[in-house]
Amino acid sequence: MDLTHNTGKWWKVWRPPVLVANDIDPGYGQFHEDYRERVGWQSDLFDLVAFDPPYQSQGGRGTSTVKAMNDAYGRGLSAKSPAENQEWINLGLAEAVRICKPHGVVLVKVMDYISSGKLWLGTYRTIDHALTLPVKVEAIYTHVGKPGPQPQVNLDGSPRRQVHPRSNASTLLVLRKQANQKETAHV
Repeated sequence: MDLTHNTGKWWKVWRPPVLVANDIDPGYGQFHEDYRERVGWQSDLFDLVAFDPPYQSQGGRGTSTVKAMNDAYGRGLSAKSPAENQEWINLGLAEAVRICKPHGVVLVKVMDYISSGKLWLGTYRTIDHALTLPVKVEAIYTHVGKPGPQPQVNLDGSPRRQVHPRSNASTLLVLRKQANQKETAHV
């Protein structure tokens, strides 16, 4: 089950024989459940649940991010503030764990990023929330991609002054759902 399928980028190299594709955007996926609410699937249903939410907030102003990236990664649906976006991630993660079978795997992709000049530790906040759920952290992988070009001017045309370095890394959390609370080992 891919809870946040969008264009299916996760499945470009390898795709399971059966993939249930869900996306909040009706333009993508077979199903259109909102992962922030209780989705229509029963508990303990899927062997593996992939959860790749928009993990950066849009911010409170017009963003200098390239529109194509927003479209490709569903960022038009992300929250305005990092705190709101993290709340959505936490809701989706809890739902991913609920619909995953005991001893099944939940894959969660997250990222740390700069918002309004401050570092938002999305990876650590997501791990912190995961530790409240009936899961065991099996592995943490860092994916380093190619850095993209940074805009040279602001939206108003004034020269852009970059204060913080831009990260080109994201984190994949591999969580195993426990059959009961007694099995839960946090790390």
